[in-house]
Amino acid sequence: VIGGTPIARKNLEWNVNFNLSTDKNKVIDLGPNAYLEGTNYAAGLFNNPVNRVIPGEALGTFCGLKFLGIYQSNEATEAAKYGFKPGDNKYANINNDEKIDYNDRTVIGHSLPKYTWGLNNTVSYKDFEFNLLLQGVYGNQILNTTYAAACTQIGDAATITSSDVHPWTESNPSNMWPKINSSTSKEYIENSKWLQDGSFVRVKNLSVAYKVPSKFLN
Repeated sequence: VIGGTPIARKNLEWNVNFNLSTDKNKVIDLGPNAYLEGTNYAAGLFNNPVNRVIPGEALGTFCGLKFLGIYQSNEATEAAKYGFKPGDNKYANINNDEKIDYNDRTVIGHSLPKYTWGLNNTVSYKDFEFNLLLQGVYGNQILNTTYAAACTQIGDAATITSSDVHPWTESNPSNMWPKINSSTSKEYIENSKWLQDGSFVRVKNLSVAYKVPSKFLN
């Protein structure tokens, strides 16, 4: 924590305080377990948990498939190895077994921030006081399941509600959005495609106060 009073005059005073914290952790040992699986939440979206406790990794680790983009027209032979076609989602074959499934899950991100900080400013001018408190975090990731649900055809649902989606076609190829109604593409919500930067800055408090002179309170 760092604080001070940059301005201290008869009718004007500015006090400022800044705090910064960081948290570094690593799982050392889980005994006979190679890892511990988290809870499977968001039923209907996830078929497997997206969090694992893994020796050598930090707490809050995301595990899922590694999204590599979309198979393009010139990758038809490569796509066919896994039963896919151009326009289908492309994932990393982590275990090299010539098929893509949940056994290809790997570490894709971390949910805990590297830094958490706050900046508190209080300015006093005569009987007025102004306060601004900023708060932020940096270096964490979120798995945006709401965005994923809006951008994805899941199960029997055929509605995509996000305007961000521009599906792959041969004449308008995309490396983000797969072909609509593909019978061969697999859409795993548990993948790095839906990871987003969770860093933010927000105004925690903004206030103006006035000190009423005591002569008006008698």
